[in-house]
Amino acid sequence: MKKVIKIIVWAELAALISVLFFTPVTFAESMTEAVSKIVSDSKKFEDAEKIKYCYDEYNSVLSVFSIKSLDIGNEPIDYIDDCVRVKISENGVMNYLPESAPSALSFDEARAMIHTRLWLFKTDLFDNTEILDFTKNPINDYGIEKYPLLDTFSTPAKFTEYLKTLFTDNIAEHYLEDTTITVFGNELYDIGGKVAQFTFDYDNFATEEVFTSENGAWHLYRVTVKFDNAMHDLEGAYDDYYVGFFYTENGWRIALTTFKNDYELFYFETYDKTATAEKNPSTSDLSVLFPLILSISFTGALICFKRGK
Repeated sequence: MKKVIKIIVWAELAALISVLFFTPVTFAESMTEAVSKIVSDSKKFEDAEKIKYCYDEYNSVLSVFSIKSLDIGNEPIDYIDDCVRVKISENGVMNYLPESAPSALSFDEARAMIHTRLWLFKTDLFDNTEILDFTKNPINDYGIEKYPLLDTFSTPAKFTEYLKTLFTDNIAEHYLEDTTITVFGNELYDIGGKVAQFTFDYDNFATEEVFTSENGAWHLYRVTVKFDNAMHDLEGAYDDYYVGFFYTENGWRIALTTFKNDYELFYFETYDKTATAEKNPSTSDLSVLFPLILSISFTGALICFKRGK
C-alpha cells in the first residue's frame, strides 16, 4: 500500500511540475481569448484589415488596435485606425479604460515634433556632439575618447523617459535597443554609428500632411529633407520620409517614422479576427486553476503517505 501511495505522490509532483512549465502557454491562450472578446464587443474592429495587440505587464493593460493600410509612397503603410485599452485584474476580469476624443494636432505642433525627430536622427547617425557633456572626463573605449551624455540623456532610463515625450511608450522602450550605444556603469557615453557619407539640411525641411484618419486619431506627414552639399556635390538632391502621429493616453506621439524605421507595430502580436474563442477569459484562465487543484491533490497525497508510514 505504501508503495502505491509513493507512486501517486511522485505522479502528482510530476504533473505539477509539467503544468508549471506550461503555464506561459496557457497565459498566451487566455490573452488571445481576451483579444477575441474585445474584438467581438466593439464595432471599432468591424472593418479592420488587421488586428494587433500588445500587453503591458507592468500595468496589466491590454491594448488592441484596429489596423488599416494606406497606398502612399513606394509601398503601403499600415497605420493605427483605432484602439481599445483594457485593464486585466489578477482574477482575469477585464475593465475597459475610458476613451478620450483626440485633441486637435496643429501643423506647428507636428512640425516641432518632426524637427525633434530629425535632430535625434542626426544625433543617432551622424553627429552626437550636441548631447555630449564636455565638462566631464571621458572614458577610453578601445583607444577612442568618449564623453558622457548631458544630464537629460545621461542614463538609459533618463533617455527613455525623454523619448517618451516624443514617441509612443512602445517605441521609446525599444529605441536604445535598436541603436548603437556605449554604456559605462549606468552612464551613457555614446550613441549612434556615425557611418553616413552625407548629412541633411535638418532645419530647412518641407512638411506636408497627406492623411488624417476618420476619427482624427492618426495623422501622416510627408517630410522632404535636402542633402547637405558641403560634403558632396548633390545640389537639388533630397529624400522623402514619412512621420505618423497617433493620439495616445499621453497625448500626441510619433507612432511611425521612416527615418530609422521607428514603428509602433513592429513590437505587436497579430490576432486573426476570424478565429473564434468559446471560453470567456475571465472564467477560463487555467494557468491558475490547474496548479491550484494539483497542489491540493499533491498535499493530500503527501499527508496520506506520511500517515501510512
